[in-house]
Amino acid sequence: MLTISAVPDSTGATVHYIALFSDISQLKEHQHQLEQIAHFDALTGLPNRVLLTDRMQQTLRESDTLARLGGDEFVAIFLVLSDNETCLPLLRRLPLASAQEVNAQGISMQVSTSLGVTFYPQSESIEADQLLRQADHAMYQAKQAGKNRYQLFDAAWDPAMRGH
Repeated sequence: MLTISAVPDSTGATVHYIALFSDISQLKEHQHQLEQIAHFDALTGLPNRVLLTDRMQQTLRESDTLARLGGDEFVAIFLVLSDNETCLPLLRRLPLASAQEVNAQGISMQVSTSLGVTFYPQSESIEADQLLRQADHAMYQAKQAGKNRYQLFDAAWDPAMRGH
């Protein structure tokens, strides 16, 4: 950081300049670390619930977002989809990709994926937390159906079920 001040003489004319220089690189690095801690998951490096909530309650960003909510739960936001059918090839690929065997430090690991999917906008006004609940409900339906599956949330079914 650099601050420059003019030093005038008795007539007001500038005769000297005084510059004050401060190295704030450590301050900026600390600020970056605090932002990382506040908005990103320490284990995975993915955006956390705070950043996810921020992106869902403001205008969504132009890029997709993948965030870890905690444990083994993640949320993905895909913005550029022209209709519901556009996402089906992606939904078919995600469980297949996550089922690929991973080797880490000589240990072979494999996971399964259950995806719950909901869409926005919907016919009725909906809040961000309701979208998460819808996706969560669909995910549990996918888990009950077996491994490496996805389930679309039926928004038309939800009001009827709540009424029941």
